[in-house]
Amino acid sequence: MTWLLGAPDVLLEPRDPALAETVRMNEQGLRVLLLARVRDGMDVDDPEAAKGVRPAALVVLEQRLRPDAADTLRYFAEQDVRAKVISGDNAVSVGAVAAKLGLSGTAVDARGLPADRDAMAGAMDEGTVFGRVTPQQKRNMVGALQSKGRTVAMTGDGVNDVLALKDADIGVAMGSGSRPRARSRRSCC
Repeated sequence: MTWLLGAPDVLLEPRDPALAETVRMNEQGLRVLLLARVRDGMDVDDPEAAKGVRPAALVVLEQRLRPDAADTLRYFAEQDVRAKVISGDNAVSVGAVAAKLGLSGTAVDARGLPADRDAMAGAMDEGTVFGRVTPQQKRNMVGALQSKGRTVAMTGDGVNDVLALKDADIGVAMGSGSRPRARSRRSCC
Protein backbone atom coordinates (compact mmCIF):
# COMPACT_ATOMS: atom_id res chain seq x y z
CA MET A 1 0.00 0.00 0.00
CA THR A 2 1.28 3.50 -0.82
CA TRP A 3 0.67 6.52 1.39
CA LEU A 4 0.91 10.29 0.86
CA LEU A 5 1.40 12.88 3.57
CA GLY A 6 0.69 16.45 2.55
CA ALA A 7 -1.60 19.44 2.55
CA PRO A 8 -5.31 18.54 2.51
CA ASP A 9 -6.17 21.56 0.32
CA VAL A 10 -3.63 20.33 -2.24
CA LEU A 11 -4.31 16.58 -2.11
CA LEU A 12 -8.12 16.52 -1.79
CA GLU A 13 -10.78 17.43 -4.31
CA PRO A 14 -12.44 20.81 -3.51
CA ARG A 15 -15.72 19.18 -2.39
CA ASP A 16 -14.21 16.51 -0.17
CA PRO A 17 -15.96 16.53 3.26
CA ALA A 18 -12.59 16.27 5.08
CA LEU A 19 -11.77 19.82 3.91
CA ALA A 20 -14.45 21.40 6.13
CA GLU A 21 -12.70 20.12 9.25
CA THR A 22 -9.27 21.23 8.03
CA VAL A 23 -10.57 24.74 7.30
CA ARG A 24 -11.86 25.02 10.88
CA MET A 25 -8.46 23.97 12.24
CA ASN A 26 -6.57 26.27 9.85
CA GLU A 27 -8.67 29.19 11.10
CA GLN A 28 -7.25 28.48 14.57
CA GLY A 29 -3.71 28.72 13.21
CA LEU A 30 -3.12 24.98 13.33
CA ARG A 31 -1.09 23.25 10.64
CA VAL A 32 -3.00 20.31 9.19
CA LEU A 33 -1.54 17.48 7.14
CA LEU A 34 -3.44 14.67 5.47
CA LEU A 35 -2.34 11.05 5.56
CA ALA A 36 -3.98 9.35 2.58
CA ARG A 37 -3.79 6.13 0.63
CA VAL A 38 -2.98 6.26 -3.06
CA ARG A 39 -4.61 4.01 -5.63
CA ASP A 40 -2.93 0.62 -5.75
CA GLY A 41 0.03 0.50 -8.10
CA MET A 42 0.24 4.31 -8.38
CA ASP A 43 3.73 5.82 -8.29
CA VAL A 44 3.79 8.79 -5.87
CA ASP A 45 5.99 10.71 -8.33
CA ASP A 46 3.24 10.51 -10.95
CA PRO A 47 1.46 13.89 -11.31
CA GLU A 48 -1.84 11.98 -11.16
CA ALA A 49 -0.99 10.31 -7.83
CA ALA A 50 -3.07 12.73 -5.77
CA LYS A 51 -6.22 12.10 -7.82
CA GLY A 52 -8.62 9.89 -5.95
CA VAL A 53 -6.63 9.67 -2.72
CA ARG A 54 -8.42 8.03 0.18
CA PRO A 55 -8.07 10.04 3.41
CA ALA A 56 -7.00 7.99 6.42
CA ALA A 57 -6.08 10.56 9.08
CA LEU A 58 -5.41 14.21 9.75
CA VAL A 59 -2.17 15.16 11.48
CA VAL A 60 -2.60 18.41 13.41
CA LEU A 61 0.38 20.47 14.56
CA GLU A 62 0.37 23.57 16.70
CA GLN A 63 2.64 26.29 15.40
CA ARG A 64 4.71 27.74 18.21
CA LEU A 65 5.65 31.39 18.09
CA ARG A 66 8.84 32.83 19.44
CA PRO A 67 8.05 34.72 22.67
CA ASP A 68 9.54 37.95 21.30
CA ALA A 69 7.97 37.76 17.82
CA ALA A 70 5.21 40.34 18.43
CA ASP A 71 7.69 42.75 20.06
CA THR A 72 10.07 42.38 17.11
CA LEU A 73 7.32 43.12 14.60
CA ARG A 74 6.22 46.18 16.62
CA TYR A 75 9.83 47.41 16.65
CA PHE A 76 10.07 47.06 12.87
CA ALA A 77 6.78 48.96 12.43
CA GLU A 78 8.13 51.78 14.63
CA GLN A 79 11.21 51.93 12.37
CA ASP A 80 8.92 52.18 9.28
CA VAL A 81 9.93 48.71 8.10
CA ARG A 82 7.06 46.89 6.38
CA ALA A 83 7.04 43.22 7.36
CA LYS A 84 5.61 40.60 5.01
CA VAL A 85 4.92 36.99 5.95
CA ILE A 86 5.49 34.58 3.07
CA SER A 87 5.04 30.89 3.76
CA GLY A 88 4.49 27.65 1.95
CA ASP A 89 1.85 26.70 4.51
CA ASN A 90 -1.91 27.09 4.13
CA ALA A 91 -2.85 30.77 3.73
CA VAL A 92 -5.69 30.63 6.27
CA SER A 93 -3.44 29.05 8.90
CA VAL A 94 -0.61 31.51 8.22
CA GLY A 95 -3.10 34.39 8.44
CA ALA A 96 -4.39 33.18 11.81
CA VAL A 97 -0.85 32.94 13.20
CA ALA A 98 0.03 36.38 11.80
CA ALA A 99 -3.10 37.85 13.43
CA LYS A 100 -1.90 36.52 16.81
CA LEU A 101 1.20 38.67 16.25
CA GLY A 102 -0.81 41.77 15.45
CA LEU A 103 -0.40 41.69 11.65
CA SER A 104 -3.67 42.62 10.01
CA GLY A 105 -5.18 41.96 6.64
CA THR A 106 -6.52 38.99 4.75
CA ALA A 107 -4.05 36.26 3.98
CA VAL A 108 -3.43 35.81 0.26
CA ASP A 109 -3.23 32.34 -1.30
CA ALA A 110 -0.18 32.67 -3.56
CA ARG A 111 -1.55 30.13 -6.03
CA GLY A 112 -3.65 33.02 -7.37
CA LEU A 113 -0.85 35.59 -7.60
CA PRO A 114 0.19 36.99 -10.97
CA ALA A 115 3.51 35.96 -12.48
CA ASP A 116 4.15 39.39 -14.02
CA ARG A 117 6.74 41.32 -11.99
CA ASP A 118 4.80 44.62 -11.86
CA ALA A 119 1.55 42.89 -10.95
CA MET A 120 3.41 40.86 -8.30
CA ALA A 121 4.85 44.10 -6.86
CA GLY A 122 1.32 45.51 -6.67
CA ALA A 123 0.08 42.42 -4.84
CA MET A 124 3.01 42.69 -2.43
CA ASP A 125 2.14 46.33 -1.72
CA GLU A 126 -1.48 45.45 -1.00
CA GLY A 127 -0.93 42.31 1.07
CA THR A 128 0.95 41.49 4.24
CA VAL A 129 0.47 37.74 4.66
CA PHE A 130 0.94 35.20 1.86
CA GLY A 131 0.44 31.44 2.09
CA ARG A 132 1.06 28.52 -0.27
CA VAL A 133 4.06 30.38 -1.69
CA THR A 134 6.44 28.26 -3.77
CA PRO A 135 10.23 28.69 -3.54
CA GLN A 136 10.24 30.35 -6.98
CA GLN A 137 7.44 32.72 -5.94
CA LYS A 138 9.45 33.73 -2.86
CA ARG A 139 12.32 34.62 -5.18
CA ASN A 140 9.94 36.48 -7.51
CA MET A 141 8.48 38.41 -4.57
CA VAL A 142 11.95 39.61 -3.55
CA GLY A 143 12.66 40.65 -7.15
CA ALA A 144 9.29 42.40 -7.51
CA LEU A 145 9.90 44.50 -4.38
CA GLN A 146 13.44 45.31 -5.49
CA SER A 147 12.17 46.39 -8.92
CA LYS A 148 10.21 49.13 -7.13
CA GLY A 149 13.36 50.42 -5.41
CA ARG A 150 12.78 48.68 -2.10
CA THR A 151 15.59 47.29 0.02
CA VAL A 152 14.55 43.75 0.87
CA ALA A 153 15.62 41.72 3.89
CA MET A 154 14.59 38.07 3.84
CA THR A 155 14.55 35.69 6.78
CA GLY A 156 14.30 32.00 6.06
CA ASP A 157 14.68 28.72 7.88
CA GLY A 158 14.77 26.08 5.19
CA VAL A 159 15.82 24.96 1.77
CA ASN A 160 12.60 26.45 0.29
CA ASP A 161 13.94 29.91 1.15
CA VAL A 162 17.39 29.61 -0.43
CA LEU A 163 16.67 31.38 -3.73
CA ALA A 164 14.95 34.31 -2.02
CA LEU A 165 17.69 34.55 0.62
CA LYS A 166 20.33 34.66 -2.09
CA ASP A 167 18.58 37.41 -4.07
CA ALA A 168 17.58 39.61 -1.11
CA ASP A 169 19.63 42.67 -0.22
CA ILE A 170 19.95 41.18 3.26
CA GLY A 171 19.52 37.43 3.70
CA VAL A 172 19.23 35.94 7.19
CA ALA A 173 19.21 32.16 7.45
CA MET A 174 17.79 31.04 10.78
CA GLY A 175 19.93 28.56 12.69
CA SER A 176 17.12 26.11 13.38
CA GLY A 177 16.46 25.33 9.72
CA SER A 178 18.34 23.97 6.77
CA ARG A 179 21.46 25.83 5.69
CA PRO A 180 21.18 27.45 2.28
CA ARG A 181 23.40 25.78 -0.32
CA ALA A 182 24.09 28.87 -2.39
CA ARG A 183 26.21 31.66 -1.03
CA SER A 184 26.59 35.18 -2.28
CA ARG A 185 27.69 38.51 -0.96
CA ARG A 186 24.08 39.26 -0.14
CA SER A 187 23.13 36.15 1.81
CA CYS A 188 24.14 35.19 5.26
CA CYS A 189 25.10 31.68 6.33
